[in-house]
Amino acid sequence: MVFLALVFSGCGSTRQVMAPDGRPAYLIKCRDSANCFKRAQKVCPKGYRVMDQERNEGYVIQHGGPVTTVSPEIHRQSLIRCRDRFADEDED
Repeated sequence: MVFLALVFSGCGSTRQVMAPDGRPAYLIKCRDSANCFKRAQKVCPKGYRVMDQERNEGYVIQHGGPVTTVSPEIHRQSLIRCRDRFADEDED
């Protein structure tokens, strides 16, 4: 599956979207796996299925007076579907 290009913002976000099959799902964007899992559990307390996921790596360059720092950044995004909403379809 292919995600649309999305801009990452802040520490993460969760929003309801339409999955490629036309049914509701959630797109979770975050910086670390623990944050992604927490967001998924909050949205889908009865469990979820990961439909697709991506990991993007990059760098942030900050100029501050005489010092320039380069920091690695990792962004993750997952497309999930809650099991409680489509239990009969998610039993793989």
